[in-house]
Amino acid sequence: MMTLNILFMTITIKRKQQTYEQFMHDELMKQIIEESKQKQVSLGDFTRNTF
Repeated sequence: MMTLNILFMTITIKRKQQTYEQFMHDELMKQIIEESKQKQVSLGDFTRNTF
């Protein structure tokens, strides 16, 4: 949570709670991306810029 006090106004920003389905989707995407990276490394596909 972040709170800013500017000229007698208070602005509070809260992170939105993630649902279980969103969390599982994000974890699945991370796993797929990691597997893809491992395949690229094992096949020697270094055509992208890694900088």
